[in-house]
Amino acid sequence: MDANDRIFVDLLEHLYAAAVDPGGWATFLDHLAKVQPGSGATVYLLDPQSLQHPLVVGDSAWTASGFIGSYIAHYGALNPWLPSINAFPRQYVSTSPEYRGAENLPRTEFFNDWLRPQGLDGGMGTVLSYDANRIMILSLLYGGVPPETVGQTRALLARLAPMPNASPNCIARSTVCGRPTCRHQMRWTAYLLPLCLSGETDACERPTALLTD
Repeated sequence: MDANDRIFVDLLEHLYAAAVDPGGWATFLDHLAKVQPGSGATVYLLDPQSLQHPLVVGDSAWTASGFIGSYIAHYGALNPWLPSINAFPRQYVSTSPEYRGAENLPRTEFFNDWLRPQGLDGGMGTVLSYDANRIMILSLLYGGVPPETVGQTRALLARLAPMPNASPNCIARSTVCGRPTCRHQMRWTAYLLPLCLSGETDACERPTALLTD
């Protein structure tokens, strides 16, 4: 397992922990933000029809300065990236240059009065889940980050994004939680966590080692 895989497994375990305990979102997002220095991460819910009325589920430590509050109160409605959400496939990780009207961003109130005062100049995001009642979005905003680093972080998010919706066709049995699990060439215990979390979590013994045959 190389360094990138270790980062992925660490983040995935925190992601699944947050699915059970909403207080875990801050830990997951703090870990994610540290992957790309100069970044801040947020998970929030939106009304799927209006793409407005954001409800912040969790944010990383950098947002403690009050910018999240001003986003909810005013700047969220001005976010020029949101109208493009439905233009991308689900779980696709989009970056700010891909959004419609990206060339106009530096002339917007959103950029000049909200992004720039935080030292931010770009972002990426993905839809973690989508149904008739809500959209859950993972957003990573950053400033002064080299393009190659942005590319590496995007690749990491592309691996994480499908995980909340994963429902593997379980074809084997494991002793993990005493429930059916899928080994299916999946060697990292993090892949088994959602199966544990789908039942009575207090009966689950958290895996600590790689699954082997």
